[in-house]
Amino acid sequence: MNKSNQKSENLEHENETKQEFLERYHITEDQFCGKEKIHGNLDIYSTSIPEGFNPAVEGDLCFRRLRSIPRGFSPTVDACLYFDRVTSISEGFNPTVGGRVYLPIEFDVSPFLPWNKSLNQKKTGQNLYFNQRCWTITADGIVSKELVHGKYIAPDCIIPFDATLIDRPLIEFTQSEGKLLYGVSSEGERCHFLKFLINTSNFTWRTGQPLSHENAEHLLAKLCAFGYLLHDFKDMGVTRAVIGVDGTEAGAYSGRSGKSLFGRAIARIRPQVYIPCRSKKSFTGDAFLFHEVTEKTGNIFFDDVRVDFDFESISPFVTGSLTVNVKHGRRYAIPFSRSPKIYAATRMISGSPLTDHMWTIAFSDFYNDVHYPIHDFDASFFSDWPHEQWNLFYNLCATSIRLYLKFGVIESPKPLDPIKI
Repeated sequence: MNKSNQKSENLEHENETKQEFLERYHITEDQFCGKEKIHGNLDIYSTSIPEGFNPAVEGDLCFRRLRSIPRGFSPTVDACLYFDRVTSISEGFNPTVGGRVYLPIEFDVSPFLPWNKSLNQKKTGQNLYFNQRCWTITADGIVSKELVHGKYIAPDCIIPFDATLIDRPLIEFTQSEGKLLYGVSSEGERCHFLKFLINTSNFTWRTGQPLSHENAEHLLAKLCAFGYLLHDFKDMGVTRAVIGVDGTEAGAYSGRSGKSLFGRAIARIRPQVYIPCRSKKSFTGDAFLFHEVTEKTGNIFFDDVRVDFDFESISPFVTGSLTVNVKHGRRYAIPFSRSPKIYAATRMISGSPLTDHMWTIAFSDFYNDVHYPIHDFDASFFSDWPHEQWNLFYNLCATSIRLYLKFGVIESPKPLDPIKI
């Protein structure tokens, strides 16, 4: 009978015979060749694997010391496939993976697996996959290609939508005399979510003054932060939690500025775990805070965070691995490179937070207790949208990723009524 989470006590075994391999990992001949499924997870600590090893694994398949993936190796893995130390892949590697494939972060797999999302988590680009198209996004632009269906793309990586890439950007930013300006295309004018972001960046609406360059900076900060949260890649040089705050001094109005709607939009691209925080003063002492988080989770959304919340307690989750304590299950750690990015919505930030690990974006009071987005757009976001509106939204998502790749971290400027940080 197979044992899950197999581990070998002796890590110094190389060039094992097939029989030694079977005995070491407690698998049968039929499990070795994939005729019988291996239940649970399987950890392999050998530096090489015998010819013909092509298992079907119910959980994760992890290779801890394997350096080279041999020709003809094409396992079937229901969860995730890990190669911690691999340096070479033989041509024809063609796994069937229900989750994602993980390789050392510096390993370039593009010659072998050009369509695999998890293997294209590059610092300088990203792919978005739709029913029929793949959009490749870089700082220089967005290219749409026909999606080649096959085993390389896990079903949960594909957005179930027939997307069309719009020829020109919905919004473009320029500088004139040292001041930031932007222009919106006719398609951008029809995009509900872009207009929503423009409105939440309008800090001069009460005065009737035209949009200022500071409003443009607020807008660029939001778009870049949105792109950062949608970007798969985890960069040790950008360890930030994005914090959405009200851009008016606490007490001037009571929220409803659009911070939570911004957070909900992330879930349309990245798998998200939602954590309401109104009753929490910190994250210490909650052993099961992340019990719903898995390695497939792309974002954690902390909503309605209290004014007196201790943001120091977020820092370890932003800069290091994330420990998950599953209720009635095992405890495990998700390493930094695979851990989710964090977005938090709060009215204001008090105390002395670790600002080096925070990316604040400020929301104006254009939307408030009496004025909601539905009043401007005659539709509830994400539930009442027709096909055209969804297509505009996905185009804006791609544009946001491109803006982040181009400009990096853009903080909101100091608002007209200062945030207490």
